[in-house]
Amino acid sequence: MFFEQKINTRSRQAMVEFLSGHFRYPTGKSWGSTNYANRAKLYHVGLKREQENRAYDLLDTDYHEELHFLIDDFTSKMDGRYTHRI
Repeated sequence: MFFEQKINTRSRQAMVEFLSGHFRYPTGKSWGSTNYANRAKLYHVGLKREQENRAYDLLDTDYHEELHFLIDDFTSKMDGRYTHRI
């Protein structure tokens, strides 16, 4: 099931209320930091079964290893601000 919530981005109060009430998860760092949960998993995207299976197949190819280097490079350049790995 795909979920999207509209927020009035012209209202500072609406954005503060949304972010302060949004679920957060622990990042596993020793200093107790958290990050916003986005449910960015294939099974939460809303794909049809065939599309989901093909997406999993793509993750199981050699391209995934090549993408891994790009993700690691991005993580490094951004000092880990936008990527979380367990």
